[in-house]
Amino acid sequence: MRFKKKAEDRWKGLESDPEESALWQQLFKQVQSPRHIISELLQNADDAQATEVSVEIIEGVFTFSHDGRDFSGDEFASLCRFAYSNKRVLHTTGFRGIGFKSTFSLGDIVELITPTLRVAFHKKRFTYPVWLDCEAPKDNNTRIFIKIADEQRQQELMSSLRDWLDSPFSLLFFNNIRRLKLGEHDLHWANLGTGPIPNSTWMGLQGKETPYLVVRSLEEPFTEEAIREISDERLIDLSENISLLPSKLEIVLGAPGQLFNVLPTGVRTPLPFALNASFVQDPARLKIKDPETSPTNRWLLQRIGQLAADAMLLWLKREDLDITVRAKAYDLLSAPDHKDNSLESVCAQIVSDATMNALQGKAYLLNDNGNLEMAGNCISLPSTIWDIWTNDQIVSILFAKFQNPLLLSNSVSQLNNQKLQKYNALIDLEINAFLDILTVCEPPKPETWSALLGLWELVSDWNRYYYKYKDIKIHPVRGRNFLHAAENIVRLGEKRLLQSEDDWDFLASNLLVIDVNWLRYLTEQRRIATESFDKSLGKKIDNADRLLQRQGLDEASNLDVIIEQVATDFFKQNTVNLGDCVRFTQIAAKLNAKIGNAFHYAAKDRKLHPIKDDIFFDNTGMLDEYIPPNKIATQFLHEEYSQLFQSCTKEEWSFWINTGNAGIKTFVPLHNNRLIIYGDHKIEQEVKFRSYMEQLYYPYVTSHYEIEDWDFPTEYWSHWKSYAQNHPMFWGHLVERLLDQPKTWENNQSARVYQIG
Repeated sequence: MRFKKKAEDRWKGLESDPEESALWQQLFKQVQSPRHIISELLQNADDAQATEVSVEIIEGVFTFSHDGRDFSGDEFASLCRFAYSNKRVLHTTGFRGIGFKSTFSLGDIVELITPTLRVAFHKKRFTYPVWLDCEAPKDNNTRIFIKIADEQRQQELMSSLRDWLDSPFSLLFFNNIRRLKLGEHDLHWANLGTGPIPNSTWMGLQGKETPYLVVRSLEEPFTEEAIREISDERLIDLSENISLLPSKLEIVLGAPGQLFNVLPTGVRTPLPFALNASFVQDPARLKIKDPETSPTNRWLLQRIGQLAADAMLLWLKREDLDITVRAKAYDLLSAPDHKDNSLESVCAQIVSDATMNALQGKAYLLNDNGNLEMAGNCISLPSTIWDIWTNDQIVSILFAKFQNPLLLSNSVSQLNNQKLQKYNALIDLEINAFLDILTVCEPPKPETWSALLGLWELVSDWNRYYYKYKDIKIHPVRGRNFLHAAENIVRLGEKRLLQSEDDWDFLASNLLVIDVNWLRYLTEQRRIATESFDKSLGKKIDNADRLLQRQGLDEASNLDVIIEQVATDFFKQNTVNLGDCVRFTQIAAKLNAKIGNAFHYAAKDRKLHPIKDDIFFDNTGMLDEYIPPNKIATQFLHEEYSQLFQSCTKEEWSFWINTGNAGIKTFVPLHNNRLIIYGDHKIEQEVKFRSYMEQLYYPYVTSHYEIEDWDFPTEYWSHWKSYAQNHPMFWGHLVERLLDQPKTWENNQSARVYQIG
């Protein structure tokens, strides 16, 4: 009764002093908010060591019930006072008496029923208890009843209930409460086991599959600067004997980045976790004070960043865990994209800056072998690359560009990869840079055709913009474990080019042929896409077909291309067997292939010579008298080529040479000559000497001229003149041979005169 008497005396005094009464009423109104009632009462219930709380709204009556201990004398006294606090021990999360006063925002009368108390408080005298004549609760629970004044307040209260259903994370920060019944809904957190680091626990919300990791810091005393700020907020003289409970932080990984002061604040950041700390709230108790002006909040946010960094490092160092589990540690890394100076952005920035400061100089990049590397030492690859090659294969590819390539583990999610990239912690190898490497290395063939199709899809997308990728090595070759560029391989038709099995094996051993099984796979996938109406697969096959077309492999390669391809590989060997040279040449004759610059012939000196050296084949047995003796050993085709025809017939050999496709000469060819003349008079004399009688046309004012003509080399003329001295019939025979060489004259029947401008 003494509490009632004191409250009555206090109200009589206030009612006799309108100014002081008005001040009390004004302060009283500031704690009125239907949306905050549940939070405030939950805090009081947790202080009372309640483990279960129930909230109901039935026929317009709000009921709050908990199983905590009953009110003590001091606690009941706080209900009968206002703006009162225990000054010896400061709790920055609020005061039980003030929290209870918020209930009057719902209605004018609040009834409190406990095992020892049955009282009501009226809004007019909100600290004055009125005793009720009713029975004590049989379950010994504490209950609060409020008849809601109007529909609007009930709607605000319902909104608060929905908030708790959507974000019940405050229950994790209470010391005791773990179950909250909101009408028909039952929010219950269960301990799912110890987390990956000390002071961490996996928690699960009943009915939800997603587990949340709660990480707790060690207790740490508040700084002097923080104590001064909190004391100012509570209007407490620092000269008094006060103490402040040590600060303890909590992170809930996976929860939205809301800030909690046990109860939720209105600050919602882009951080990857919710955070709970003894934040100093703003006067309206809607958010927290700006950390730019609040040293306490700034210090707490920095500690949160440090806690996230420490937890991430400890988690990454757990070598006893699977690497996929260790990679989840990066979920603690925050990398918000700050676009404004809002309170939310400022808070997130302080946390992320503190995290990165704590990571400076420490190895925190998880490589593909499970080791930790320093920032800047690991390569980040596009996720699609991991779907194509194994770790070891990717490393072998990267050796073409990096001396000691270390890969960031593929277990690191794409989101966490992007976070690390924002902090410039990785060597970011983009798609185009990776494809560049495939033009200079020998990439291994992927283990499945499906993986190779993924590579082709990748190249097809980029090939539209990067013409240089015509040289990219993406083609599988029969019998080879590495991919090759289109320019180095051929595609064979279904019809076999050669009937001889031995000749075919010989040709194939020096030929890079696109793997026919790959082409069959593409055909089969086309059928599957059509029959199953799989548009995605159909698009991939369309892209593969276009890629084959762009690289000239959409149909069987030309015979000339095939022989040139074999020649490129065959003649670059250090030693080439003469018999193999003959065999290869006869195969080319069998196919009547037009040879290119890569083809070589063995001369009588048994050395290989390119066709530009004028290699001769003596099909009459009399060619040697027209060739200077010093050239016979180096320019006459070795006799083995025509001694035994195994890979072609004699007729096929002769036909091949006579068509000119072989590039072999049967007689001395004409060579292009250029004669430089200075002076108009001299050029006119020269053209008349060559039987040109027309008037010359001079387009430029210059006396510099050049005549392009055809002739036999000087050393041949010298040899012929010398030989003719002892053989009177030689010139006649020479003319006959010349007239018998239509190829010699086809394109060499005129001379040209150029005036150099």
